[in-house]
Amino acid sequence: KNWMEDAVVGQSLGNAPSGTTAVQLVRDYATFGGSSYRRIVTKPVNGTVVVYQSGVEKAGSYSTTTGLFTPSTAWTEGQPLTADFEYDIPVRFDTDSLPFNYENWRALSGEVAVVEVLE
Repeated sequence: KNWMEDAVVGQSLGNAPSGTTAVQLVRDYATFGGSSYRRIVTKPVNGTVVVYQSGVEKAGSYSTTTGLFTPSTAWTEGQPLTADFEYDIPVRFDTDSLPFNYENWRALSGEVAVVEVLE
């Protein structure tokens, strides 16, 4: 868990599609010059996702393995969508060995790097 990057409030999801089409949860980062970055969120934390259509909470369900939100009733096509949610980022350790034990865990120097798992 990255405590500095684990939640968003008021994240734009674009405009509502037609019917009950699922929408993908995303995280936008600040724009620098002409560049911007959007992360596709595939691991929202269970119990934290709230999606709004024109500022009104929209009932629905979401997948904690894909980050897709599906409304219970049809969207009002073209209305702005926003979301509040927490999320996890899948990572793996860059080593298979963590050289410490209970007696010397404070003596461990350096950090164990992680590598983000891209799907």
